[in-house]
Amino acid sequence: MEIYDAKNTLLQTIPGSKRKGINKVYWNLRGTPPKVASGSTKMDGAGFTAPMVLPGTYTVKLKVKDKEYTSKINCIHDAENKDLSIVDRALVFERAMVLQSLYNNVNTDVDSIQTILTKLKADSNNKTHKQLKTELEKIRSEYMATKQTSMFADEKELREKISELYGTFCGMEAKPNKTQLQAIEALDKKYLEVHDKLQKTLDKFLPKMNL
Repeated sequence: MEIYDAKNTLLQTIPGSKRKGINKVYWNLRGTPPKVASGSTKMDGAGFTAPMVLPGTYTVKLKVKDKEYTSKINCIHDAENKDLSIVDRALVFERAMVLQSLYNNVNTDVDSIQTILTKLKADSNNKTHKQLKTELEKIRSEYMATKQTSMFADEKELREKISELYGTFCGMEAKPNKTQLQAIEALDKKYLEVHDKLQKTLDKFLPKMNL
């Protein structure tokens, strides 16, 4: 079963069953959670959630072998929730998607770093390779938690902070406060700083190397 929004964007694919008779599948009214980059020392909850969709009409496509059945779902705002107006719901969704995009950008950069580090292992005696490896590992430690810590000393770097706030917005049922909105701006600024550092490092070393 596939869920599409009004722009025909695929939001979520839900596996069915091969059992005979009546089968039920459930949509949690959310899109697909973001991909989680490897290499962190801790589990990341962002990979298990996505923002709740906004009110509107959604298309459901049920695919069984070579047949396809289409239907519509009309999602409406819960007017009885006095803590969350329809305007605030839109703000929560929009900010959650900003955080998801920011989270995806961090993971893309981390995956790029890991790809290069894997290639560098083949020539560990090369001085330039060693220098680049050191720089990339330092930058990766700014992107995400890379140190083993005890249960009482939980390391939080950029990705962990984004993930935590993203999870908050995905489950938010009230208007976000000023501090939460400012935190998104601060995380975006920090990401741009670390990304710029990564780009300058790659521009410095990669032209000299055959990777």
